[in-house]
Amino acid sequence: MTAPKSGFKFACCIAGVGFVALIVSVAAVFAQSSNFPVEAGSLGGNVRSGPGMEYSRQDGLREGERVTILHNTGEMMDGHPWFKISYRKGRIGFQWGGIVCVRRVQVQGTRRYCPGFHAGTLERQTPTSSLMAHYQCDDGTQLIARYETFQTSSTAIFSHDGYPEVKLRKVDSVSGMQYSNSNYNLHTQGKNAFLSWSEKQIFCWKK
Repeated sequence: MTAPKSGFKFACCIAGVGFVALIVSVAAVFAQSSNFPVEAGSLGGNVRSGPGMEYSRQDGLREGERVTILHNTGEMMDGHPWFKISYRKGRIGFQWGGIVCVRRVQVQGTRRYCPGFHAGTLERQTPTSSLMAHYQCDDGTQLIARYETFQTSSTAIFSHDGYPEVKLRKVDSVSGMQYSNSNYNLHTQGKNAFLSWSEKQIFCWKK
């Protein structure tokens, strides 16, 4: 009776390994199964040599710059995948989906349709003023923010601790200036800035 049990366990183990391999294979196919390439745009930020922050910086894109999404790599960061993209007349690189937006066709993992762009185009609105600020924060990290004013709105585009840029819209504030989206809030008063997300807040000051 012992030998059949051993054989049964071995067969089950082989079957289990095969099933896991099938799941991994299906997941890999699913990550790249959308109808690519897709015409898209960038909200600005770094292009890297591979799908992750550990890869070297290859280029920096301007807000509104045209890109083509070639495929979803399946590598995730903060709820968004890294996409392989083509940009600037055929250059190839990787950009985080949190700073990629689309024009006509929605792509899961992007910021959906590009805000601030006119229908059917990726021509960005020209700001009436733009100011860069570099901050040192109380947790030892760095905060870089670009404040832009348009005819009808204002934005803050920031990068914290080397992570990809995030765009915030100006909202009403009792004092100072406040910018916000569904995940982050940036409140500035003079040379100081307070950045908060989830249940965390850091205090930063201009260098």
